Amino acid sequence: NDFAVIGDRLFLTGDFLTIEGQPIAHLAEINHKTAVLNPQMNFTFAGGAAWRKITTIGVKEDGTRLGVIGKFTSVNGNTMRGTAILDISNPNAPTLTAHRTATTSLAYLNPNAIRGGAIAPDFSYMIITQQGGINFDAVIQIPTGETAGQLGWEQKLRDSVFSAAASDKA
Repeated sequence: NDFAVIGDRLFLTGDFLTIEGQPIAHLAEINHKTAVLNPQMNFTFAGGAAWRKITTIGVKEDGTRLGVIGKFTSVNGNTMRGTAILDISNPNAPTLTAHRTATTSLAYLNPNAIRGGAIAPDFSYMIITQQGGINFDAVIQIPTGETAGQLGWEQKLRDSVFSAAASDKA
């Protein structure tokens, strides 16, 4: 699974359902200097696969946003398939943004096929890798805009894709 650090904030993902007896599942925030858990970072990622529900996370350089890629179909009851962006600017009240993957995207149509991904260093886009048969083996670029219908491009590869890296350099 994955982790990201900004300042003293450590974000981590996994197959956990509780931390320190608290019902915090799949995504958590811990102060990496004091080991104190932030109980406010508690989002419900539902649907999709039960294991490796979140495959990739990344923090915007200014510490205001956390990008999430994974095998989920909703976050806190809101339909979201494959990607989510969280507003983490206030650690005491993190929220879900209006970002939504386009309903025509392969990531939206089959989030269980997501195997991994990457988030651009400048936080302008996410890359999703999928494995799911000829129709879902693909690399997908999703802009990080905070509106519905986000889809940059898709490239079907007709064979399994497991990981990707993103760079600001050509």
